[in-house]
Amino acid sequence: MNYHTIRQRLARCLLMMRDRTHSSELLLTHQALAFMIGVRRESVSRMARVFEERGLISYSHGYLMLLDGAGLQQLSCRCYQANLLTDEKTLGISANG
Repeated sequence: MNYHTIRQRLARCLLMMRDRTHSSELLLTHQALAFMIGVRRESVSRMARVFEERGLISYSHGYLMLLDGAGLQQLSCRCYQANLLTDEKTLGISANG
């Protein structure tokens, strides 16, 4: 994961959380996201602002709504698709419900 950009890591992380919680609404702080993807909180804040300006997410004080999953998927790395396949095979988890 360290070989990917912050943009790719954050997009992938948000998509994976959506898939695992079956919800586009996530209760997360920038600090928690930073810890999950291994970067500084300030980096997550900057990238979240970019995502929000592009209409991909809406964020307000620990509440995050994914607005455009397809757009986030375009920004994420190929690992997202690989993880989906692995989860479907081993855990029976499907992004489609």
